[in-house]
Amino acid sequence: MKKVKVPEAEKLPSGSYRCRVMVNGQRETFIRDTPDEAEQAALKRKLLAEQEAKEVKKCGLPLTKAIDEYISAKDAILSPATIRGYRVVQRNRFQSLMQTRLNNITFTTLQKAVNEEAKTCSPKTIRNAVGLLYAVLKFHGIDMDLVSLPQKVDKEKPIYTEDELRKLFDAVRGTDLELVVLLACWLGMRRSEILGLKWENVDLEKKSLLVATARVLDENNEYVEKGTKTEKSRRRFTLPDYIIEILSNTPHDGPRVVMTSPQTIRNRLAAATERAGIPFYGIHALRHTNASIMLSLNTPDKYAMERGGWSSDKTMKQTYQHTMSETRKKIDANIDAYFDSIMNPKKRLRWRIKKTNITTLLSKCKKTP
Repeated sequence: MKKVKVPEAEKLPSGSYRCRVMVNGQRETFIRDTPDEAEQAALKRKLLAEQEAKEVKKCGLPLTKAIDEYISAKDAILSPATIRGYRVVQRNRFQSLMQTRLNNITFTTLQKAVNEEAKTCSPKTIRNAVGLLYAVLKFHGIDMDLVSLPQKVDKEKPIYTEDELRKLFDAVRGTDLELVVLLACWLGMRRSEILGLKWENVDLEKKSLLVATARVLDENNEYVEKGTKTEKSRRRFTLPDYIIEILSNTPHDGPRVVMTSPQTIRNRLAAATERAGIPFYGIHALRHTNASIMLSLNTPDKYAMERGGWSSDKTMKQTYQHTMSETRKKIDANIDAYFDSIMNPKKRLRWRIKKTNITTLLSKCKKTP
């Protein structure tokens, strides 16, 4: 790195010292009581000017290069999955801006780009992409007001009913897929956590399973091992006897418990749901189902968060608060019957017979959405 130098300070008739330096084509003078103080003031100004020049140069970078620099600077703290997501944005989103220099990106140009992307992308996809762009702009010293984003749509995540679960369990019983399905549905593990589970973190004698690692795709579409999604995601389960038995009979073909690829799991699960005659929602729907069952069984929030590895109950409830459909239908029917009995005296006797069921049903369901 080039060392910045300044001229030696000269003594003035007054006894003070003066140091002159050229900054952006203009001479600036610094007068202090001692030569060191004058030279240090001049050096500080010179360094600041060079830093400002670098920032100006950075602002002239095309957006795609600016994203490269941002990822490179944050590489040590970003997860492989996050970097992969950023690369997807870089390749597929806001292509009209990628070659635009940062200092030419205005609020208006960005808003127009967002409006155009909204025609073909989901609100969630756009919000994630815009989040990256603002992080990159801020990293390069550019502050910009937040543009208007598409309204977020909260879609209810699909879950399996009790009857569908029975059919699925029957369809996978005794197969290589059974363990994967039970880890996802019974324990609520994420797919990346199942794929990253190591034998060294399974203690069959102590009936213990530690979720400590995950396998995710990196920016090169290769699977790599990393820590869990968040600190709260690192958690320990007490294993039920049924899963212990399956683990005991699972071959140790490598360091990981499940050596199958994600695509193979998807294909086998799709085939299993077809055999069972139930919908195919994907492996993560089993985790959704686990969360909904916990809530419908009135599981305390603190324990549900610990078991599912969520960092906050807000995340858990906003994402997963469904109720099992059969339970909800029965509760809805009883509520309807109650008000119907008020409106129709002839039905009061029927209501008195049915109302004893309400307390029992409500105890199974913490909250109806």
